[in-house]
Order: sequence, then C-alpha cells, then structure tokens
Amino acid sequence: MTTTFDKTLQDAPALNAEIKRANEMLESIAGPSKETVTASWKIARENGAGPVVELTLSDYLASAHATFANCDLRDAQTMRKRLSWLWGDLLQERSHRQRSRLNELVAALEDD
Repeated sequence: MTTTFDKTLQDAPALNAEIKRANEMLESIAGPSKETVTASWKIARENGAGPVVELTLSDYLASAHATFANCDLRDAQTMRKRLSWLWGDLLQERSHRQRSRLNELVAALEDD
C-alpha cells in the first residue's frame, strides 16, 4: 500500500501518531490485496472537539473515503470496524466497475 500523509499532520504529533497506528491496522485488514491501493490521510476540517481526519483509499478503478474524529482514532475497536467497512466499500466499488466493464466487453463480442 502506498500511503501519503498531508504535511499539515506534522503540526499535530499526537494526531499523527494515531493516524500511523490506524494505517498499520488498515494494512493488516487489507492483506495482500493492498498492493494496488493508495491511502491518503489529511486533516479535513476542525470541529468543536478538534480536527477531523479524512482517509481516501483509491486504486486503478475505484475510491472510497471516510472521516474520523479524534475520539474515533483513539478507539482501536471503532477504528478496526470503520477501516474494515471502508476497505469493503472500496472492494465493492471495484467489483461493480469490473462487472460493468466485463458486461461492456461481452456486449461488444455479442455484437460482432
């Protein structure tokens, strides 16, 4: 997995540490299929409780994103669930696009 961290995260060392821990968790969830995926972490905005972090997962066909509050990042169980769901969203989007492309190819062959 290729991972990018927005430069603004360097200004928040505690938050940066939580994100790196979450990224390690994501890599373990993704397993071997992580090789074609890019994970991009950035601070999306501030809310009353602190910064909100956005994670975008993308590959050659699809993307999925989610936002995490500080309290989410500190809760390992919540992060594992949310990262698993996000990973599932990416795989589902990829699958839909692959199926659509396959249908197009089959239709083109049938027209010949």
